[in-house]
Amino acid sequence: QLFRELAAACGVPFLIVFCHAEPAILRQRVAKRAARGADASEADLTVLEQQLAQADRFDEGEPVLRVDTGSGETAERAAAVLRAIPNTACARG
Repeated sequence: QLFRELAAACGVPFLIVFCHAEPAILRQRVAKRAARGADASEADLTVLEQQLAQADRFDEGEPVLRVDTGSGETAERAAAVLRAIPNTACARG
């Protein structure tokens, strides 16, 4: 809610960019990072399972753009999203 209010105060659109992938892909990524042994993140498969179980769901009508990070088009899609966001700054006082 705080970010929605900030966007309104700045006169800019509010949009949630939700990056997601299939749980099997996420598990595979976490396992690969753990196998390398040099990952800065302490998140393991247990943490991932907790995140999946507690993930927020979006309400009907919320402005959500879903980006599937499990697909090959992730970079192009993310770039398109960023280009579509107005380049505006707002100082909250």
